[in-house]
Amino acid sequence: MLTDGTSAAVGMQLMATARTACASTIATGWVARFQDGKIVHMRAYLYSTLIQRLFGGNPG
Repeated sequence: MLTDGTSAAVGMQLMATARTACASTIATGWVARFQDGKIVHMRAYLYSTLIQRLFGGNPG
């Protein structure tokens, strides 16, 4: 995690398993900006092609 006072960035690795038992590790990152102790902007980055293959592109 990186912080600079009003912003924070977090990198994560998640394990995901599709209904077809296809397991993969997904790398993702979140960047947030804070104001008065609340999140005012959030952006998430992930490998969308892998997500589509795991959850959207599998038959069944």
